[in-house]
Amino acid sequence: MQVIIDRNAGVCPGVDRAIHIIENVLQENRSLTALGPIIHNRYEIDRLQQLGMKTREQSILERNDGFEPLRKEKLFIRTHGVPKRYYEKFETEHLHVIDGTCPIVRRLQKRVERYYENGYQIIIVGKAKHPEVIGLLGHCDDRGIVILDESDFDKIDLNKKSVLISQTTISQQKFFDIKEKLSPLMNDLDIVDTTCKHINKRRDHLMEFSKNVDVVLVVGGKTSSNTGVLYGICSQANPRSYRIESAGEIRRNWFHEEDIVGITGGASTPHWQLELVREYLQKYSPLRGYNK
Repeated sequence: MQVIIDRNAGVCPGVDRAIHIIENVLQENRSLTALGPIIHNRYEIDRLQQLGMKTREQSILERNDGFEPLRKEKLFIRTHGVPKRYYEKFETEHLHVIDGTCPIVRRLQKRVERYYENGYQIIIVGKAKHPEVIGLLGHCDDRGIVILDESDFDKIDLNKKSVLISQTTISQQKFFDIKEKLSPLMNDLDIVDTTCKHINKRRDHLMEFSKNVDVVLVVGGKTSSNTGVLYGICSQANPRSYRIESAGEIRRNWFHEEDIVGITGGASTPHWQLELVREYLQKYSPLRGYNK
């Protein structure tokens, strides 16, 4: 069995930037507290916590006394970003904050603000409970409308001037599908494709990569929207695609002795995790009955 790693896999620029910021702060022997899980990858979070990073649920900021225990801590805003009201509170409460918001997400937040201030109805293609979407809603007074498919169109005022945007990690094809169905129903609709270009560029390569191997292992967090999108692309190109968080989930009946196995990962999956999966396959090949 031959095992290869997708050369284009690895964390996206926004996640890479956030991880480097955290590592640099921790290397200077400073404390750092992340507001919520920095990425949808529990193994990378565990690694950073071992270096000294702490994590507090972002919901602590909604409590009346939420800021009191944070005054002596250095806070880190995760890649998904936070609602605008948090920035205002950080300033008034004189809290020390390092902003790790993905630059692409930050620009999108500003765009939402501008459209909202100009009287537009904000329509977001995304998952309502996703932290990025919660942050975007917080830049339009939580009055944006979140949709995921055609069944959500009844939430929209079709007669109001509107802008259609998306959560950055939503499938570009999903955004296009919704755009095609919604556009004929509205007379005044701005459409801005805000899906992540880094992820979109990977699509064609990933399709080709998946077709040229026998089995694809997509490594990423269970709650990672991006990993789900990439897994969908791989599955479309190769039905023998499997989504895993770690090597321990690999099963013997996925493989044949002569298979070429391709390993790829989501935008929150660092190369060290992909290497662990490759080492597992090479050292403890499922074909030897190690993991039934």
